[in-house]
Order: sequence, then C-alpha cells, then structure tokens
Amino acid sequence: MKEKMLEDLGLSKNEIKVYLTLLRLGSAPVGKITEGSGVHRRNVYDAVERLIKRSMIGYVTKDKVKHFEIANPNQLLDMVNEEKNLVERKTAGIKSVLPEMLLTYNSRKEREDVNIYRGKKGIVTILNDIINTGKENLVLGAKVPKKLLPLVENYHRKRLQAKIPLKMIFNRMDLERGRSLAKKPHTEVRFMPNSYDSPVTVNIYGDKVGLLIWSEAAPLGILIKNYNAYVGFREFFRMIWAAAEKA
Repeated sequence: MKEKMLEDLGLSKNEIKVYLTLLRLGSAPVGKITEGSGVHRRNVYDAVERLIKRSMIGYVTKDKVKHFEIANPNQLLDMVNEEKNLVERKTAGIKSVLPEMLLTYNSRKEREDVNIYRGKKGIVTILNDIINTGKENLVLGAKVPKKLLPLVENYHRKRLQAKIPLKMIFNRMDLERGRSLAKKPHTEVRFMPNSYDSPVTVNIYGDKVGLLIWSEAAPLGILIKNYNAYVGFREFFRMIWAAAEKA
C-alpha cells in the first residue's frame, strides 16, 4: 500500500525504493541506501536528488560524508494539498474565461460542419459530445473491438447517470451483449440478421451524426453537424428499426 500511495504521488520505482529504505534506516549515506534498496548506486544519486527537490528528504554531513534522511511523513499531505490547490486555481482560471471562449466558439459564422478525430481520444470526444448534448441517441451498428469496449462501457455509465435515452440496433452475432444492455434503463435494443456486420457505428443525436470507425490500431471518429444529414440518418434508422427484431 505504501508503494502504491507513493506511486500515485508521481514517484518513480527507484525513488520509492530509496524513500522507503530511508524510512527504515532513519539516516544513511549513499552506500547503505544502495545496499538496502537494491538500486544501482548511480541511480540512487539521481533518486536522492529528485527527492530533495520534492523536499521529501534532506541531508546532514558527518565526517565529510552526506547522510540522507526523510522529512516528516506528514509532509506528504502537504504535497497533496499543494496539488489540490493548483488544480483548484487552474479550474477557477478556466471557468473565468470559458463563457467568453464559448461565446466566440458558438458565434463563428463559417464554422465547418465536419470534424475528424483520430485515435482513442477521438472516439471519446464524440462519446462525450453525445453526453453533453443530452438528447436521445439512435445507434446503428454496435460491433466494438474488445480492447476498445471500456471506452463504450464508460460512455454507458455516464449516459445512464444523465438518463439519456438510447435505441441501438445490434448484429445478432452480438446477442449476449445486446440483451445485457437491453436490461438497463433508458435503453431499447433490437437485432438485425447475422448478415449485417459493419466496423462503423452510427450515432444519431441532437442535430448531429457521429461516425465511430472501429480499429484497434487506428480508430477514427467523424462528427457531422448538419441538420439535413441528421434527418436523413434518422429516417434511415427508423426504417431499419421497424424491421429489426426486438431483444
């Protein structure tokens, strides 16, 4: 537990070993730290220097030899509080300028209707936009690579908290996952025959269409903000929904 706590504070493995060795020894020169921690002597010097900069350890000189010792562990709480205060200051700074930035963003007349987002962060960007829009989401095609499923599961957690309605059309090959999702509130699921299979998931919500192109190596998100495109995809979805089988 101590190792995990120190790791969460941003310490490297060598720094953690050196710190805990000094906690155990009380005061020691580099030689004893090396012996007690199992860290190479050169790396001990690097770790000690970084820990001193963090004010986590100090040293005294005895017979011309530096003996290092840790500061009172209560200092760790001070570090956390400093980080908390920094986050609060940054948050307050963003909130102070956000209204003006949003006004400028929303007032642009020549705003592009199509945005492309690459990688996992791109997928998350569109999923978060669905949550922030807060409107019913019509989803066509739900085949997701296993490695990327956590992104979708996190989206569903947020969606259920926000009580956003969902209608989703699955391939029958994903019967188990579809039926499991159908048990959740604010969720309706139907199935297409096995012949329907696509690496693209279409999200139709608000006045937007979000295309998620699933690839473990290079997933891609395409966000279309165009009312006519939204209406066209919505009507196409409704036609397929009427023909699909209920969960």
